[in-house]
Amino acid sequence: MIRQLSFLFFLLLAQNAFGQKVSAELLKNVLYQLEIDEDKCFMTLVSSLEIPNDETIVVIPEIEESGEETAVLNSHILIVNTSTGNIKSSFYKQNAWYTDAIRINRIEISYQPFKLNSTSQSIAITIGYEGISRINLIGIEELSLYERNGAEINLLLENFPSYRFIGENDGIGNGEYEEHQKKIEPSSGLTNGYYNLVVKDSVRIFQTKDGDEKIIEKRLETEILKFQNGEYRSEKN
Repeated sequence: MIRQLSFLFFLLLAQNAFGQKVSAELLKNVLYQLEIDEDKCFMTLVSSLEIPNDETIVVIPEIEESGEETAVLNSHILIVNTSTGNIKSSFYKQNAWYTDAIRINRIEISYQPFKLNSTSQSIAITIGYEGISRINLIGIEELSLYERNGAEINLLLENFPSYRFIGENDGIGNGEYEEHQKKIEPSSGLTNGYYNLVVKDSVRIFQTKDGDEKIIEKRLETEILKFQNGEYRSEKN
């Protein structure tokens, strides 16, 4: 049971991870403008997404520090001309992401995932993490929201935990697990010109023993994200 469970879980984390790789020529043009060598990029995580008006969103994790099984990554979030690679809008943060024993296994880009206000052009970046242990299972997804403002891309919500799976087992399928799946939707309420975001967290705690699954607890938790002082902040109900 635990093998099936862990396989399905990590398959869920990996879905949609493909089909967003940037073309070699486009990446070459972008890196030239950033003055970054390709060997300074975490190439397996470089991602892109074509959007309307001959534009492409490109995410480049630049290696700031690296060790045997660890890396500290700077984030480059860019909107470029798809045909020429010219950078039109950009965001940069030093030491934005860390990958170690709980490693980053994907970066996924979404365009206009939520209507934040009547004029905003929003981008969502989801970072997927997975643990390397088969005994202590862990998987996390963190969501960051950005807004395009001319040549700048502004960060509105940083590393919000949108999915979490943790648990321990004895190596032969007996264990206890906790799963959080969060669904985010804009509400009709506004704070400082931005729609409030309603987050509904479906929580499931369960055990597996001798191939059987037993639900210990199921509950639904709600929190509201409101735009204050230039960013979305949580207000739990």
